[in-house]
Amino acid sequence: MDPARVLIIEDQLLTANVLKEGLLKAGYEISGIAQNYEEAMEIVRTHNPDFALIDIQLEEGSLDGIATALALLRYKEMPIIYLTANTDVFNRAKDTNPTAFLEKPFRIKELLLQIELAIHNFYTSSVPYNIRQTDHLFLPFDKAHIRVPKEDICYIKAQRNYSDVFLTRDRYKKIFPDKNSYSPVLLTLNAGYLFKHLPANFFQLSRSIIINLNYVDRVESDMIHLEGDLLPIPEGKYKLLLERLNTIKSR
Repeated sequence: MDPARVLIIEDQLLTANVLKEGLLKAGYEISGIAQNYEEAMEIVRTHNPDFALIDIQLEEGSLDGIATALALLRYKEMPIIYLTANTDVFNRAKDTNPTAFLEKPFRIKELLLQIELAIHNFYTSSVPYNIRQTDHLFLPFDKAHIRVPKEDICYIKAQRNYSDVFLTRDRYKKIFPDKNSYSPVLLTLNAGYLFKHLPANFFQLSRSIIINLNYVDRVESDMIHLEGDLLPIPEGKYKLLLERLNTIKSR
């Protein structure tokens, strides 16, 4: 699965570069850094970002961050995350329906959590309500559709426009009673599209792997144990993963 592309709209270059470094380390792709509305629109037209981080107090150009967001949203609908040191503008910012609002100064790991939630909430909200509410999916497989409870999906591995879906052993046996050995179910579906249909306990571990947090058995600094499988943890994702799990820190 391709990494999410982010547009950074921030006129303080030091802050913009700190954001850029943190996002790159976490596996995101930077569409560009803009200091004003005009630069932001050019990046949206040419690089098609998936979401935008916008500083509200833009001193460069004729529009502030909120007006810039409104203009961008007329061109393309996308998640908007505001960054500001001035919370007095919160009520005005709400009119643009942002997916997150962070007060400066903030920690990068806090920003990464908000980004993940923003992307998840934005794209799952575009899925029809009746699909989001069901506890199962009917997935296309071998000229038919198989019923799979969402909680029986352990993890998904992307392969370009295909996806390997790793089910629980029990569910696999129920669906394929005649098969003697276990193997992932290969679907002609993009993993990003599947992710839109999954609940909040699913986590994008890397560009190509989505995991069900309910099946995590053990987490090491560079490896995760999940239903008997070992999956590598990309650099920058370890702390974010621990934040999503019910971890108890030692004193």
